[in-house]
Amino acid sequence: AENLPITSHLLAWEDDWENASLGENSVDVAFASRSLMSGDVSACVRKLDAAARSRAAVVVPDSLLPSRDPRLLTYLGRTARPPRIVRDVTRALAAMGRTPVGARTQTFRPMRFSSFDEARSDLRRLAGLEPFTAREQRLFDAYVAQHVVREAPTDPTEVTEEHWVLDYRLPVTWVFIGWRTDGSAWT
Repeated sequence: AENLPITSHLLAWEDDWENASLGENSVDVAFASRSLMSGDVSACVRKLDAAARSRAAVVVPDSLLPSRDPRLLTYLGRTARPPRIVRDVTRALAAMGRTPVGARTQTFRPMRFSSFDEARSDLRRLAGLEPFTAREQRLFDAYVAQHVVREAPTDPTEVTEEHWVLDYRLPVTWVFIGWRTDGSAWT
């Protein structure tokens, strides 16, 4: 409404932000979404905090990442530990004397594939990098046969490419964590 300039920077946490004109107090508000999945969370939070004059915020997962399928992992008998990123961000902010505010939302990622083989391959990736035991392979094969289905065309008279879908959507819980960079309460 006020035609304020908004500038977006696509940088990695390891990049030199100074070279991108993102030094200390260089922006009013700094926001990082879905990029704190690993690494030194505390250093990243400090870096974001330093760049912002007024406020900073992150969006982080509070469930298994979209790269894992909790339902499939449970079916295979594998443990699925959610990330501790919310805890890590909160601890980093407390150490800096910041008072965070938060909001939570859950999304459901649909899984759509151009072939059954693509679906099978993607589900295998969602089960993790560890090799399957013979038992897990049998369970995985049965799971894929049960949950990967051919998508029915929305218009039966229309000729379309074949598509396959997972018969459920993957849940992911996201948490917004915001704070004022001067240490006062978010208002």
